[in-house]
Amino acid sequence: MDKNNPTLTIIVPTNGSREDQLKVCIKSIKKHTKLPYELFIERGGDCVSWAINNGLRKAKGEYITIPNIADDIEVTEGWDTEMVDYLRARKKIGAGVHAVYNADGSLESYGGFVSPERLNLDPYDYPDYGGYMLVKREVFEKVGFMDENFKPIYSEDADYGLRIWEAGYKIGVCPESKLIHHHAREGRKQGKQENRDYLLAKHKGKGRI
Repeated sequence: MDKNNPTLTIIVPTNGSREDQLKVCIKSIKKHTKLPYELFIERGGDCVSWAINNGLRKAKGEYITIPNIADDIEVTEGWDTEMVDYLRARKKIGAGVHAVYNADGSLESYGGFVSPERLNLDPYDYPDYGGYMLVKREVFEKVGFMDENFKPIYSEDADYGLRIWEAGYKIGVCPESKLIHHHAREGRKQGKQENRDYLLAKHKGKGRI
């Protein structure tokens, strides 16, 4: 960890309901992150975007995990170096989506698309967003903070991805950067329909939907 000159800012929001899984997440970050990094565990609040923004306000990294690394995620060897190499080699790519696998080894996704709503299963496609992305600082400075109107959780990741596209950047996939998603229940309600309605109204006619 390097708080003074980090390459990565890693943000892990948590509402305190998955402490055992959070320990696994932190342990994996400490074990597998080779680049200099800073880590913010943002506790409390029913709005996940609010918690992420608390971390973003302190972020010094050249690359930032936006939306976040969830507290039920386990990072793997090379997750950081592979992704940073991918982003540094591609000027037009503003954010890279990690390959997300289920705990049984099956593929969950390489991000997703908003309309029609579906997961991206093609590592060579350019998804609308990723639930777990690494974003270049220049992109964050242009796109800004998470939209806290998405409460308590759901579609905030899609919103941020669409905003990256609307800012003139692309989102790509780095299949060599792998995360494991344990799908632990967290006890936070999801505002699915109302958040999706807000998402579609916000971005209608702006290029991707």
